[in-house]
Amino acid sequence: MPIRLLARALASLSTPALMRLGAVLGWIWYRLIPIRRKAAREALARAFPEKSAEERERILRINFVHLVRSLLEAIALIAYPEERLRKLVRFEGLDEAVDAARAAGKGIICLSAHQGSFEFCMGAYGIFRPEIPRVIIARIPKAGFARALLDAVRERTKIEVLAPKGSFRPVVKMLRDNRQILGFVADQNMARGRGVFVPFFGRLAGTTVGFSLIHRSSGAWVVPGWNERLEDGTHVGHWGPPIELSTHPNLKIALLEDAYRVSKITERWVRDRPEQWFWVHRRWKSQPRPGDVVRTDRGLEIAGKPGRIGVLLDRDGTINMELGRAVLHPDELALVPGAAEAIRRLNDAAIPVLVITNQAAIARGQIDEAGLEAIHARMRELLAKEGARVDAIYYCPHHPTEGRDPWRLECDCRKPAPGLVKKAQREWDLNLEASLFVGDRETDVKTARSCGMRVVVVSNGWTHAEWQKAEGADDVAPDLVKAVDSFLDRTLEANEA
Repeated sequence: MPIRLLARALASLSTPALMRLGAVLGWIWYRLIPIRRKAAREALARAFPEKSAEERERILRINFVHLVRSLLEAIALIAYPEERLRKLVRFEGLDEAVDAARAAGKGIICLSAHQGSFEFCMGAYGIFRPEIPRVIIARIPKAGFARALLDAVRERTKIEVLAPKGSFRPVVKMLRDNRQILGFVADQNMARGRGVFVPFFGRLAGTTVGFSLIHRSSGAWVVPGWNERLEDGTHVGHWGPPIELSTHPNLKIALLEDAYRVSKITERWVRDRPEQWFWVHRRWKSQPRPGDVVRTDRGLEIAGKPGRIGVLLDRDGTINMELGRAVLHPDELALVPGAAEAIRRLNDAAIPVLVITNQAAIARGQIDEAGLEAIHARMRELLAKEGARVDAIYYCPHHPTEGRDPWRLECDCRKPAPGLVKKAQREWDLNLEASLFVGDRETDVKTARSCGMRVVVVSNGWTHAEWQKAEGADDVAPDLVKAVDSFLDRTLEANEA
C-alpha cells in the first residue's frame, strides 16, 4: 500500500480507534513475533534489576504496544490536519526557549531521546512553527518503506534531513547564520571512536558527543526535553530550560562530562515512563576496549583496570606557599598562584583531589590537631572562593626523633613512606598506576615511586628561598595548572589509540 494512502487511512480513524489498533498489533508482536523481544527483555533486566521479573514483563508488553502506536502516529502525521494535531500535541516550555534563543541571535539544539512518540511530536512542532527552519541528522534509507515514510514526513513538516557523514559544517552554519532548530537524539549507540563511554542505567554505553561539538562551534542553545503519551492518546512535551555545558579547557574532558550529564538526564526521563522508551534498541552494543578512558559514576577510570584515577597533592609548596618552616596559624597560609585553578580543573573532571602531607609540628608541640584543622579549614575556604575543593586530607603527625609522645615514633605514614598514599588508595579505590602525585620536593618523588605512581614536581611554591629542583620526577612543571593540564592530556591519549 502506498505510504500516503496508508496515512490517509490511519488519519481517518479516531484517536481511540488508532490506539486500539496499536494495542492489537503490539500484542501480536509481543506474543507471536520474536523480533527484538529478547534484546528488549535483557535491556529491561539490566536497567531495572530491582524490579520483579513480572513487573519488567508488564513494562515490556506495554512497550511493544507503545512502539507500534508510535509508528502508526508517525505515518498518520502525513495526513493529519493541523487542527487535529493541535488537539493531540502540546508542548511545555519549548516555545519560550526557542523564542528566547532566537531573540538572542542563537540557534537551538533540541536535545531529546527515543522517549514517547518522538518523531510524531517533533514533526507536529515543525508544522506548528513553519516560520523556523528545522533540520535533523539521521541515517537516510536508500529505498523501501522507511525511505518512503521519511520523504513523506519531510514534505509534510518541511524538516531538512542530513545524513551524518559530512553534516557537521552545514549544521553549524545553519544554526549560527539562520538561527535554525536542530533536533538531536542523544541516546543512540555510538561505535567506539565515534563517541565516548559513560554509564546508562549502570552500564557503560557508547554515547554521542555530537551535540556538544555542534554547540561549541555554533553557540546554539541546548534545550533538553522529552515527549510523553498520556492515557487518552494525547501527547505532552516537557522542555527546557536551556542547559549550560561543560566549560573545561580540556575538550576531551568537556565532551566526557557533557555526555555523562545528558546520559543522566535521559535516564531520569526513562525512569519516569519506562514503558515509553525504545527498549528494542541495542543501546549497550558498543563497549570500551581495555585501556580506554571512560567516565563512570565515580569519575574517570581505565577500562579493564580496577580503581579510578585520582590526583594526590603535597600541601606546603604545592597548594600553599612553602615558608621554610611549618604553617602554624591559619593567617600564615597563602595559596600558590594557580593552585586553585588547577584543582578546580580536576574537580570539573570528576577526579578526586587528595592531600598527602607531613605535619611534624604536632609531634614537636608547635600546634595541636585542632590547630591543624583550623589551618586546613582556611585552605578549604580560600580554595572555595575560587570554586575549588580538595576531597580529603591525609596527614602524618609523627616524627621519628623529635617531639613528644605519642607522636615521636617510627611510622609508615610519614613521607616518603607509602602509608598515607595506601590509605587514600583504599578509601578512594584508586588506580595508582593511572593516577598522579604532585609535590615540590625529593621526598614527594620518593613517596610516589614507592607506590608506583607517576610524579611531577612544581617550582613556583616557595617564598623563603630559590626552589631546589627535586631529582627523579617524571616531569617538572612551572605551576600546578601546567602539571594538571599535561596529566589530563597524557591520560586521555588512550582514547585516540
